[in-house]
Amino acid sequence: MIMIAARSALTAAPVLMEPWVDPTPPHPQAPGTEPADPVRSRRFLQPSAAARAGRTPLSVHRLSPLHGGDRPSRAASSNDQHPSKENVMSKRLSTQVDIEATPERVWEVLTDLAAYPEWNPFIVRAAGNVAPGRRLTLRMQPVGGRAMTLRPRLVEVAVHRELRWRGKLVVPGLMDAEHAFVLQPQAGGTRLIHRETFRGVLVPFAAASLDRNTLPAFVAMNEALKRRAEDPPRPRARTGAVDDRGTRS
Repeated sequence: MIMIAARSALTAAPVLMEPWVDPTPPHPQAPGTEPADPVRSRRFLQPSAAARAGRTPLSVHRLSPLHGGDRPSRAASSNDQHPSKENVMSKRLSTQVDIEATPERVWEVLTDLAAYPEWNPFIVRAAGNVAPGRRLTLRMQPVGGRAMTLRPRLVEVAVHRELRWRGKLVVPGLMDAEHAFVLQPQAGGTRLIHRETFRGVLVPFAAASLDRNTLPAFVAMNEALKRRAEDPPRPRARTGAVDDRGTRS
């Protein structure tokens, strides 16, 4: 059982995750329970079982303990070590853009979180300390989708080279994501590789939305970052007293 707790001492909501001992086709009563329990629906369970099994038969004991007597042969076990490359429980979005600015300048724009609202159409608000292990607070706005606030943890801060963070949806395993920006020096500029890898049981159901809403948001952010980095850095506002004639000292 996994408990999801609020910040207070009281539990906000319990989530019960029962063991899945038989990934073969759902119980005959499944159609009757689907309206009240979508996680145990055929639409949810069948692609998840296929992703977990790969080329292994669903009745094999290590996938289906309920069928413990159906132990596979050594040859079958050997084949199981090479699952299909197409795993429906993982998905990667990858984009890139060439920027006529140095990696130092691109890094400066990328890590100036407070300025994101001025130019970033995807991460419309950001806060946090850009250092390994620290959490960020990010407000994401997919194209045509609903905005959401996430708190991922930074796992790589290689100055002028790579910025990477990891996050999750509610509990690990539902939909985990790793977001990365890689800066590659090019002649006269920088190639920015902007990608994100998603893993978890909800990925098959979110894949179409990721292509439709999230991928275009990556492209929009890339183009906005390119324009921002290629513009000369804006001078900071001057400070000082102003006299009666409006002259700043």
